[in-house]
Amino acid sequence: MSRTALETLSIVAYKQPVSKTDIELIRGVNCDYTIQKLLEKELVEIIGRAEGPGRPLLYGTSEIVYGIILVSKALKIYRN
Repeated sequence: MSRTALETLSIVAYKQPVSKTDIELIRGVNCDYTIQKLLEKELVEIIGRAEGPGRPLLYGTSEIVYGIILVSKALKIYRN
């Protein structure tokens, strides 16, 4: 996974539900491509729409991300 994708995924995980505009404000760059790739890999999912003007899509992490986190924590505990 690229550094850009990991950074974007981290923002989504921390701030969810979060709009693309909010992610772009935090990162300071356009994130259309990165969000699209994370959606294709099913790491991020659309979880609703905001109530503001234009009703932007809201993103959150998928169950796959939670599974990855659990496995990585289990491996870390096993190694210790």
